[in-house]
Amino acid sequence: NYKIKYFEDKLNELKGENYENVIERLEDMGFYNIETEALGDLVVGWFDKENAVKEITIDGDSKFSEGDWFDEDADIKITYHSFSD
Repeated sequence: NYKIKYFEDKLNELKGENYENVIERLEDMGFYNIETEALGDLVVGWFDKENAVKEITIDGDSKFSEGDWFDEDADIKITYHSFSD
């Protein structure tokens, strides 16, 4: 049996945050199945900051809000802006 975790933040509050800080917040909430993907989409970094969250999905769904509940083992994927190698 897995515990159900209460999602404390609104999605819009997490977009644009540093992805490492978002991982920390999610882990503090009890989530542990967190995957990241660097987009390699920045050239100059004028519009989006490096390491800023673009999207978060939970079990493949990007539509969630404050107060939603998820299994602590839910698949969480964070995509973030980065410079290409």
